[in-house]
This record gives sequence, C-alpha cells and structure tokens, in this order.
Amino acid sequence: TAAVPGRYRFHRAADRLDDIPDIEFDIAGYRIRPTFGTTAGELKTLKSTLVMAVSVAQVAGVAALGHFAVPTPRPVLYVVGEGGEIPFRRRLARIRDAYGISSGDLAHLAYTTDTAPLTDPGFRDSILDQLDQLERDSGTTGTVIVDPKYAVHPASVDARNLHDEGAMLRAV
Repeated sequence: TAAVPGRYRFHRAADRLDDIPDIEFDIAGYRIRPTFGTTAGELKTLKSTLVMAVSVAQVAGVAALGHFAVPTPRPVLYVVGEGGEIPFRRRLARIRDAYGISSGDLAHLAYTTDTAPLTDPGFRDSILDQLDQLERDSGTTGTVIVDPKYAVHPASVDARNLHDEGAMLRAV
C-alpha cells in the first residue's frame, strides 16, 4: 500500500541539528514541558502532597519546595480523584500558607472533584474547555494534574499496554 502523503515525515539529520530548541522547564530541574509522566512511590509517602506543592508553586511562580525555580508561572487544572473537596482545600490552604502566598496568587489553579473515565467525551471535553479558559486567562499554556490516575482510568484501556495508555493521555 502507498504511504499517506504528509502522514509520516522524515528529516535529514544534517538539516535539523543546528537549530535544536532549548529545554523548557515548568519547574527547573524537576519537570520539563511538554511532557506527561507519573509521580510514583510506596503507599503513604505523600505523593499527592508533593504533586500539590509543586503545582501551587507553578501557578504562583515561587520556587517549588523552596528549591526548584519556576521560570514562568503557568495555570494548573487539577482533577482530584480521591479524598474529596474539603481535604483537598485544607491541604491547598496549608501549602499556600507554607509558601507565604495569597489565595489570589492561585487564581489560575482550577480543580474538580467530579471524575469519570478519560474516555468519556463529556468529561474529557470539560477538562479541555476548562484548560482552554485557564490558558486564555493566564496567557500561557498550562498543566493538567490527575491524582490519582486510577480514578479516571477507563476499564476499556489496558493499563499494562503503554501504547493504549499513551493514546488515552494524549487525548487530554
């Protein structure tokens, strides 16, 4: 069969090695963009708290954990999949206070405690719509945090299949 024109692009290395973009960090030395990944660790090792602390720093433009610089403040859309709204807000307030910032510094952090599988078109569209709004309001691209991923993982996607996982995440 013939290749679809424009579908697969090949490049000559000699033409592409003199103009390599610099790495862009959300949080210097911690997270580059664009990317997606997982924060992993043993049970009860404060993964959710770590992710929230880094997200607050990203939105407010303060050094994450007092160490990792945030070159450009960026919005964060947070999907809270366990614990509920009250514990999330309490943790968020404690992190805000620890950074010494105001609630107004978090104007570009939006969250939901409503979840559905990422393959649900209404849920996926609401994430994309809210992210678009945050990006318009802030004037820069944002980050989506899903914590934990199992809260939105569809039964139809095999978690052991990295190709299926990647396609699911790219949809958002």
